[in-house]
Amino acid sequence: MPSQLKARIPQTCGLIALACIVAQPSGAAECDPQPMIELPIVQNDLGSPIVSIQIDGQSRDVLLDTGGFWSLISPSISGGYPVRNSGIEGRLGLQGIKLSRAVRVPSIQIGSLNVPNVDFFEEPAGNWETVATLGANWLSRLDVEIDPLTNQVSFFPQDNCAGNVVRWLHSDLAELPVTLDRGQNLMTIPLVLDGQEIRALIDTGATETYLSLRAADRLFGLKPESQGMEAVGPAASTDGAPGQIYRRQFRSLDMGGIVFNRPWLVISPMSEGGPDMILGMHQLHGLHLYFAYRAGKLYATTARGDIAARQAANPAKSEAVLRAPTDLIDARDDLLTATNALTKSDYAGAQAALDSAVRIDPDYAQAYVERAEVFVLRGQREPAIKDLDRAIALDPKNSVALLERSQIYSSLGDADRALADANRAIQLDPSSQSAYAVRAEIYAESGTWDRARQDAAAAIRLDPKSTIGYLSRSHIYELTGDFEHAFDDADQAVRLDSKSAIALNGRCWNGAILARLDAAMTDCNAAVAIKPYSAEILDSRAFVNFKSGRFDAAMADYNAALAINPNFASSLYGRGLVKQQMGDRAGGGADLAAARAIDRLISQNFGK
Repeated sequence: MPSQLKARIPQTCGLIALACIVAQPSGAAECDPQPMIELPIVQNDLGSPIVSIQIDGQSRDVLLDTGGFWSLISPSISGGYPVRNSGIEGRLGLQGIKLSRAVRVPSIQIGSLNVPNVDFFEEPAGNWETVATLGANWLSRLDVEIDPLTNQVSFFPQDNCAGNVVRWLHSDLAELPVTLDRGQNLMTIPLVLDGQEIRALIDTGATETYLSLRAADRLFGLKPESQGMEAVGPAASTDGAPGQIYRRQFRSLDMGGIVFNRPWLVISPMSEGGPDMILGMHQLHGLHLYFAYRAGKLYATTARGDIAARQAANPAKSEAVLRAPTDLIDARDDLLTATNALTKSDYAGAQAALDSAVRIDPDYAQAYVERAEVFVLRGQREPAIKDLDRAIALDPKNSVALLERSQIYSSLGDADRALADANRAIQLDPSSQSAYAVRAEIYAESGTWDRARQDAAAAIRLDPKSTIGYLSRSHIYELTGDFEHAFDDADQAVRLDSKSAIALNGRCWNGAILARLDAAMTDCNAAVAIKPYSAEILDSRAFVNFKSGRFDAAMADYNAALAINPNFASSLYGRGLVKQQMGDRAGGGADLAAARAIDRLISQNFGK
C-alpha cells in the first residue's frame, strides 16, 4: 500500500466500519489511480480470483466471491472460534442450502489492511477449493479490479477518480449498469442470450455459467427432453427431491457488446427467488473486470482487447505481451463440443472442434491432450505423440499427457520411452492408480512379468474398490494365456462398476476365448451401448460373432471398428479371416498382410 494511503486508513478499521476507507471527500481520491491493496492471483486451473491473506495470523488462500452475499469459512479451520448468532439467514448454492452457524475470527490481514473481529458463516465441508471466501458483504465496501493479464486483484477507494476508473489500455469496453441488491450487495447485469434479454448474477465464485430450468422454459421453451439438453449429473431441488443438471450449447451470449460465441451453459434447478442466470468463471475468467459497487457499474474489457491496445501502443514490445487468457473462453467451449461429438461417434466433428481450440489458444495444454485422444481413437499415433509433446512442453506436470504418451510408445514397441514417461508420472503422483496400471501394461508387453504383476498389485492396493488395478491384472493374465484368471479379474471389475464399458469389454473378450459365447455377447452389447465409438469394443464383439459363425455380423463390426481406426491390426486380421471364410480369398489375404505390416506378432497373438 502506498505510504500516503497508510496515513489515511485507520488500522483499527473493522469490517462494518470499512466505510471509514471511503468516507473521504471525493476530491481526496479523485484522479489518484493508486490502489490501496494489490494482491497476486494464486494460480489455479479455473482462473478464479483466489488470493492469499492472513486469517488469525495464518497464511490462507481465499476465493473472492462476488456471488456470495456473505463470507464463508471451512470447518477445517473454524474450530475454536466463538460461535455467533448472526441475526440473518444464510443461503448457499443453486438450491439455497441454509447456513445456520456463524463464527467470529479475531482478525484478517489483507495486504497492509488489518481487519479485526470478522464474522464468517461456516460452509459445508469441501464446498470450495479454498478454506474461506470473501463475499460481497466485504467486497462491496471497496472497488475491486480483477486483471487476468497481470494476474492481479486490486482494491480501490470507492468513487475512485470520480468514476473514471478504466485506466488500462483496451480496444473494447462494456460499461454495464448494475442492479445492486443493497440487502445482500449482489450485482446483476443485463445480458442477451440467443436474442432473449435476461438478468444474470455476476459470480466469481461459480466455476460455470448457469441458466435456471425455469428461465430455460420461459425464454426458450426448453424441457429436460428437448433436443440438445444433455443430462450431466444429479441435483437436489430446494425441497430435497432428486433432480437433474443439464448442459446445452447456445448460439451467443452478449455482455454489453462482448459476445461469447457458441457458449455451453449448465441448466439447473435453482432456488425460488434466486437469479435466472449466474455468469461464472467459465466466461469471466478471461475478462478484465472492475466492480464499482457505489457507482452501480461493472466495467469489462476482454484480455484480447487489452493486448491489442498494448501492441498498438508499443509495437516494438508486442512479442513480450502475454497471451490473452480470454481465448480460453471459446477453447473450453470447443472442448465441450468435441466431447459431445464423440458421444455421437462424430470423430470429424470432434477433431474440428479441437482444431479450433488449439487455433484459438495455441498454449492450451488440455486441448492438445484431448485432440491426441481423438487421434489415438482413429489410429493416428504420430500426430497424437506430437500433440502430447506439445501439451507436456506447456505443462511438464501433466501426468495424464505423460501416461497417454507412454501408452502410445508402448504400442509402438518403444519400451524405454514408455517406461520413462510412466516413471515420471508416478514421481509426480505416487498415489495414481492409472500410472501404476499403465506401467504394468508396459512391463507385460515386454514380457517382464514379475514387475508387471507388482505394479498391478500396487494399483489394486491403492484402491481395492476401483476397477483400474483389476483390469490391468486381467490383461497381464490374458497375455500369459491364463484366461480363467483374466476372466475372474474382469468379472471383479464389472462387479465393482457394472456401467464400465472397459470392464464389460474385458469380460466379453476373455469369455469369448473361453467359449462362453452367449454371456460374452451380452457383455459386448452392453459395452457397445455405453461406448458406441470404441473400436476396441466393436472389435471384441466382432470376435464373438466370428467365433459364433455369424460372419455377416462379424464383418459389420470389423468394418465399423476400422472406420474409426483404419490401422487397428486386430480388426484388420479378424476381417481378413472373415473374408476368407466368406470366400473372398484375395480380399482376406490383403487384410491379413496389412495387419501383419502394422503388428508383426498379430498372427500369434490374435484371439489371445
